[in-house]
Amino acid sequence: MNHIPVLVEEFLKYAVCVSERPVLLDGTFGRGGHSQAWLEKFPQGNVIAYDRDPEMVRIFQQEKSPYREKIQLNLGSYAEASFPEFSFDTILLDLGFSSLHVDTFERGFSFRYHQPLDMRYNKNEGLPVSEWINHAKEKEIAHVLREYGEEKQAYKIARSIVKARMIQKIETTTQLKEIIQNAVRTKKGKVYSDRHPYVKTFQALRIFVNQEFKHLEKALTKLPYMLKPGGRLMVISFHSLEDRMVKQAFRRLEFQENPDPFAKSARIEGDFLLPIRKAIQPSEQEKERNRRSRSAKMRILERKSL
Repeated sequence: MNHIPVLVEEFLKYAVCVSERPVLLDGTFGRGGHSQAWLEKFPQGNVIAYDRDPEMVRIFQQEKSPYREKIQLNLGSYAEASFPEFSFDTILLDLGFSSLHVDTFERGFSFRYHQPLDMRYNKNEGLPVSEWINHAKEKEIAHVLREYGEEKQAYKIARSIVKARMIQKIETTTQLKEIIQNAVRTKKGKVYSDRHPYVKTFQALRIFVNQEFKHLEKALTKLPYMLKPGGRLMVISFHSLEDRMVKQAFRRLEFQENPDPFAKSARIEGDFLLPIRKAIQPSEQEKERNRRSRSAKMRILERKSL
């Protein structure tokens, strides 16, 4: 399946050009759908992009893109981006993983396919999920499932994982899927979930092994200050935990703590504002066209003009 970028029309609608030669920082390049659409709108601009996956970088380098000269793609995390203040007109973070990770790369991102249980964006960084899950303590596994997946059955699933690995090493998505299903099954054979019972566990393990929240938290403290006055940071998230982090970070930047202990108000206006207070969601047409867009939310932070 080809990757279909999410909320492209909305991204272009709210992306801004505050200088003669605008620059976009695309922190999660993937297949480059957002960047190329932005260059079509702002042909005088340039893109600096990041992706943690060497395969994504390799694919882009081999493609004959008409925008090749205008896109500087770097291998690495957006959290490590280091640029002077006032560098970018627009910054985009699309926190979803590419369809290629699910359908092509065979790294175990989805429970729908029988694949090795890896889940790393970059196989040269960290340990695969299979290595960790076969050695971690039951409490550690339960903590990850609760913290990163909000899984109510975390302790049950963790206990089942530990029991199962004593019999056979857990190495594939199919094995993990069966363990989860058995863990949450009632005596009558039903499961304690109105959705696929595997979703939250797979999500939690992916976030944990790639340290996604640490990268996002770090980026939200530094990227806003790389915006030019009037520039915008736009973040597309796909589940409530990410969206909450973004929402809270943006609010802290909009209203900062008042350094005056005797002031009437504990908070004062900061250097940023929210041009759209609510999260922007895909249209019904986009949801029908691209099922993976259904949970997407985009929030926007704008740096105030001088």
